[in-house]
Amino acid sequence: MTVRAKKTPAPASKRERASTPKPESLLAEEIRRPSTDVDAYIAWARRLVTAARQHRATLLATPMTPEDDLTASELTDFERTVIRLADIQDEQERRQEATANLTPTQRKNYAAARAAQKTAIEAIRHAYRDDKAVRAWCTQLLLGVGVADLHDDVRKLSAFWSERAATLARFTAGKTALDQMVTLAEHLPELASPDAEADKRHTRLRNAAWTLVDRTAGRICTAGRFALRGDRDERKRFRRVEEKRSKRAKKE
Repeated sequence: MTVRAKKTPAPASKRERASTPKPESLLAEEIRRPSTDVDAYIAWARRLVTAARQHRATLLATPMTPEDDLTASELTDFERTVIRLADIQDEQERRQEATANLTPTQRKNYAAARAAQKTAIEAIRHAYRDDKAVRAWCTQLLLGVGVADLHDDVRKLSAFWSERAATLARFTAGKTALDQMVTLAEHLPELASPDAEADKRHTRLRNAAWTLVDRTAGRICTAGRFALRGDRDERKRFRRVEEKRSKRAKKE
């Protein structure tokens, strides 16, 4: 597990605590899975916090039309949310280590299910190669990690295939792979540990925190790249983090 130095935020005023967006407040449909390694993302976000502090006045003066301009409270909230994400991720990694209790046979079934998932998703990607939304959805599924995510992916893929059966009818290998994935998942515990429901809730919380950070990070990067377009070195500090697949997705 990656060890990070903890940073304690300055005490927040009542007004700040009330205004700071909370991961728990996000609707389910708003939450996205991280699109890159979370530890690397947090390190990048911390560097962005430093850059935003140093160019705070410039960022606040940058027009963001047609969106609202960045505000001082938005930048402050961003710093606090990055700290919250780091704390949640530390707990997430602790939980993952504590619940890695699958038997050797279950681990084998899990790996086979993920391989079958990749085959099914390849069929969907080909059938919907001109549909950016579907392709992005497929990428999100490949970022899933763990048994809880696998069961969730099975439900989502099965529902998608059922709803688009006519379009996917000729992709028999993909359907066979999906059926295999369903069968293998049935041999894996729906709850991988006595505290698995809490683990699932914590994963959703981590993803919600990441979503909040990424929203504001995008706005800060957009403002910084425009405002500092005449300074190549400083402009580089506002580049978006490079998106990479999870280690599991890479292996597949």
